Amino acid sequence: YSTAAQPVPADVTLRMPLAALPALLGGQVEPHVLDDLGIQLEGDAGALARLVAVLDSPDPDFAIVTP
Repeated sequence: YSTAAQPVPADVTLRMPLAALPALLGGQVEPHVLDDLGIQLEGDAGALARLVAVLDSPDPDFAIVTP
């Protein structure tokens, strides 16, 4: 996110409630899922799919805090 003018337009723009971000990062980018989560997509949906494709799956056993 930036309010500064960009030299080229974004391939895709998303507007969503904060609560929808974890589901999006989990790789759920099908149009019906985006609609159900309240995510508005403007632009190339393929750009979002390419971004999500390079993200690693989350590790539920990742120890954020260790003794």
